[in-house]
Amino acid sequence: MSTLAQVPKPSDMESIQYAEVASRLNSLVLAIFMLGMYTIVYFGTLYVCVTSKISRGRVVMSAITMLYVFAVVGLGFNWALLQWYFLKNGDTRQTVFASLYTVPRWILSVKNMFVFGMLLISDGLKIWRCFHVWNRSYRTILLPFMLYIGELGIFVAALITLFVMSAHSRPSDSMLPNNLQSSGYFLSAATSLTATILIGSRVKAVAKEGAPDSTGRFKNILEIMIQSVAVYSLAIILQAISVVIPNDGSRPQLTALQDYSSAILTPIAGIAPTIMVARVCLAADTSIIWSKSRKITTLKFQTPKGELISENKSRLSNV
Repeated sequence: MSTLAQVPKPSDMESIQYAEVASRLNSLVLAIFMLGMYTIVYFGTLYVCVTSKISRGRVVMSAITMLYVFAVVGLGFNWALLQWYFLKNGDTRQTVFASLYTVPRWILSVKNMFVFGMLLISDGLKIWRCFHVWNRSYRTILLPFMLYIGELGIFVAALITLFVMSAHSRPSDSMLPNNLQSSGYFLSAATSLTATILIGSRVKAVAKEGAPDSTGRFKNILEIMIQSVAVYSLAIILQAISVVIPNDGSRPQLTALQDYSSAILTPIAGIAPTIMVARVCLAADTSIIWSKSRKITTLKFQTPKGELISENKSRLSNV
């Protein structure tokens, strides 16, 4: 994530310059590599969803498509930053280093806007799933929705603060956008975890209501959700910690942590929910094939227990 930092002190300037320029360049290359992985995941998921016997809703498909588009646009701004660092200001290492701290505010603001948008879409998708899994219960999603509103407000405040701050703001003021961003990241992690816990509890309850044979399939869906949200939450918490630590510019290790965590967070925000959609589709198809291969009588299929299983599958179709 692009944040504000103070210009480093003169001590060890040459080594600091090399380390910070290298971390910025390498992190941008990592972001490009991660987007390549994301591209494979996205189009692979589209293929799985199109060929799946379980139809995915328009909301889910629109959300993962918007996530991918936002990630591509974010990469475009990374390309613009490379132009700024190494073409417009690439005369010497000193000029490249100075350009790290003089990036136009509008570039940082618009770039962060798309990254924040990815986090909001990802969290909104989890709340939407929670809402449908709990039979459209507004009371159930009240807590994650309130966290989501707080997350949205903080991200908007961070963008406004970053845009209106001058390039020569006081050092004490330069941490304000960072603190706001960090608060938004922590709220995003809390929103994601809360919604996932609610979905998981519902899946567990539905599994207990159904037939014993369905427990394994519901458990597989639950594992998919936990794995996806764990990776996403770790990435966003790492970014939140790296941003909130004061950086006076004399610690290139902290700058590298900020750069690399940002390069990882942006694609992970899209990859995690996209992979979850693909794996749930594949798990659903496997479940259908498995259930069709079993020899069951019409009488057994029409029992109240069978009706309950069908109802449970309907409840979880939006996971």
